[in-house]
Amino acid sequence: MNRVTINNERQESYQFKEALKTLRANIQFSGENIKTVSVTSTLPGEGKSSVSLALARSFAEAGKFTVLLDCDIRRSRMLEQFHTDGKVVGLSEYLCGAVTYKEILMHTDQPSLYTIFAGRHVPNPSELLSSDRFTALVKQLREDFEVVILDTPPVSSVIDGAVVSSRCDGTVLVAGPGALSED
Repeated sequence: MNRVTINNERQESYQFKEALKTLRANIQFSGENIKTVSVTSTLPGEGKSSVSLALARSFAEAGKFTVLLDCDIRRSRMLEQFHTDGKVVGLSEYLCGAVTYKEILMHTDQPSLYTIFAGRHVPNPSELLSSDRFTALVKQLREDFEVVILDTPPVSSVIDGAVVSSRCDGTVLVAGPGALSED
């Protein structure tokens, strides 16, 4: 199995870590059958990928066997959060049938945390994420892991996030700083 190292150059604040623990607890208290959670935002740049990774890390730190699946095939930023050795294949190659499940699953340097990267950009991400092969992958991950976190594209610009969310038990919507007003 391939291994990757999480880039720890950026340190999260105490408040951010506590907010993640609260989010993790809220997800856990939502029901024992909640295993697959998509994370999205309305607009690009609101921090959904950072929250996805931090949430997956939080579950792994709590002893849950966790996988982070990067479903943002169009404009993924997740790979930047890791140090890799060599060529990385991911979700898009798997959904096209070019690689196997074992080839895309990466063990991180954090115990109990695995990841699957988005892979190469493709011209038809919505179709691939709507496929039976994607549904089967989510089902397989649900069987193999205690928690599956799926990072998706923002919902305002493309349908991909909604497609992925329809295959999950729940969805977290990340709002950027100042995005919510008290009006």
